[in-house]
Amino acid sequence: MTHLPETPIEPRKLVAIVDNDKADSSSNKLVRLWDFSGYNDYSMESIPASSANNTMKWYAEFSHYRKELGDILLQVMFSYPVRPLNVPVDFGVQLNKDNIEAHLIKIREDRAKYLQTSSQEVLQLENTISEVKLSYQKSLQEERQKQCLDFGKCK
Repeated sequence: MTHLPETPIEPRKLVAIVDNDKADSSSNKLVRLWDFSGYNDYSMESIPASSANNTMKWYAEFSHYRKELGDILLQVMFSYPVRPLNVPVDFGVQLNKDNIEAHLIKIREDRAKYLQTSSQEVLQLENTISEVKLSYQKSLQEERQKQCLDFGKCK
């Protein structure tokens, strides 16, 4: 069983909100909804072996990107509709009611392809997730025991 989500958190609702806001003639707001998730050149960076010295170039950890990638996100959004030359075409999609379904289909297809071609990496990710969960549970137990000893808050 894989822990990788099939699609992002319900983006159709976000697209509907943005489209409704644009349709409101009394609104002077310009809202653009972007999706930088999915399977792209940046998010598909190889995961280094566990070591204190091995870090990823674009991500601090699995869901938080580094400043350098944040700068690229801003570059894509603020140069729209012109795509910066140094940014892969698979990174960043401006979502709207006309492209949301095709975008979600592409994410599902890319996910299936990734799972099929990267089974070792998926296994490594699942093992890492399990280790982190166990470590977190252990630290919670230790904190509860400490509170029990320090403050008599035992449950």
